[in-house]
Amino acid sequence: MKFNISNKAPIPINYRTGQAIPMPIARAIDEYRKVYLSLYGVNPIEPRYENGYIYLDNATSGVALAIFKDRIKQLKFRKG
Repeated sequence: MKFNISNKAPIPINYRTGQAIPMPIARAIDEYRKVYLSLYGVNPIEPRYENGYIYLDNATSGVALAIFKDRIKQLKFRKG
């Protein structure tokens, strides 16, 4: 028995490639760089994104996006 299925739906596009960072996380990392630079006058060590967590400096444990945004708020408050 042969079936011919045709729904004429377009094939979904895979926008994320292998090591692509999701846009909200990329924006948060850019904001962190700007706030850190304005507060301390030096660029931070590159934050990295792995398996859904953001790793800062040479830390062994990562943080989620919500906690990372809270840290950005704390740096902004410290800056004044």
